Amino acid sequence: MSDVYKNVEQSGIVLYDDHILVLLEENAGENKSAGGLLLGNSEKDEPMIGQVIMVGTGKRNEKGEIIPIDIKIKTKVMFKKWAGTKLSLKPFGIEEGNFVIVKASEIMLGGK
Repeated sequence: MSDVYKNVEQSGIVLYDDHILVLLEENAGENKSAGGLLLGNSEKDEPMIGQVIMVGTGKRNEKGEIIPIDIKIKTKVMFKKWAGTKLSLKPFGIEEGNFVIVKASEIMLGGK
C-alpha cells in the first residue's frame, strides 16, 4: 500500500475543496458465500471501508477563508456504500487500487 501513496504523490494529482481520495479495502462491499460465490445485494447496505490517500484543500467559509479538513492521510475510514464517486486513476499512471472520492461530510468514522 505504501507504493500507492508514493504513486499518487508523484502523479501531481490535486484535490480541491472538501474532497477526500480513499483507497478501498480489497473486497470492500462484496457479499460472498463461504464457498466464494458472489451474492446479490442484501436489503441492508454495508458501509465501505478504506484508507485516506489524499485530502483536498478545504472548504471556504462566507469570508472566503479556507477551513482545512481534519481527516489525515493514512486514516482508516468508513462511509455509506453509495457515497462518493468510484474512479480509476489509470489516466494519471496509477494502475493498482480501487478508489473513491468522497466529501468530508460523508465520512462516518475514522481511526487507525
